[in-house]
Amino acid sequence: MAITMTSQTTNSVVERPSLRDLADARTHYEEQFGWPVTMEVEQRTLVLAVGEVFDALTMPEPLGRRTFTELQLAMWTVPVIGELAGRAWTFLTQPSTAGPELSSTLHRLKVHSVPRSSHLPLPLRTDSEAWIESPRPRQPLPPWSEFIDAVRRANEQFCTRGTAGWTVAASPTTTGGGG
Repeated sequence: MAITMTSQTTNSVVERPSLRDLADARTHYEEQFGWPVTMEVEQRTLVLAVGEVFDALTMPEPLGRRTFTELQLAMWTVPVIGELAGRAWTFLTQPSTAGPELSSTLHRLKVHSVPRSSHLPLPLRTDSEAWIESPRPRQPLPPWSEFIDAVRRANEQFCTRGTAGWTVAASPTTTGGGG
């Protein structure tokens, strides 16, 4: 049974899942994907701790769309959550073995790693519209390095085409002497 609340600021009706629905969804994620999902009872949400079983990276939707295509071409299945009215995509990857530091080029592209030990909210259902690409049982997440390579390839192809409307990162500069 869902609890219905009315927002005082917008007069919109917001359905909060029951504790039973939360528990069922948590069990589904754990049994199907092996993910250590936690319930935040007061907020009535499911969250996943970042950094142990997976890492997560968020980027603008246009770059996310191109990166997703690059990963598909490399035969990777990657779960993607849409956020902020579709303006940002969050990808789940295997944990980085060296730590999730990103290059300045990726920062300029507005690619951000979700900090380790933070909690990533999950949609209650794997068939939710919030999933751009739903997770699949027994499908390994792409390694961090493969994911970063796919982001770089997606950006390079974009730069080559010269499509307007996206901030293109400058190429890395050489430091030190020489002319």
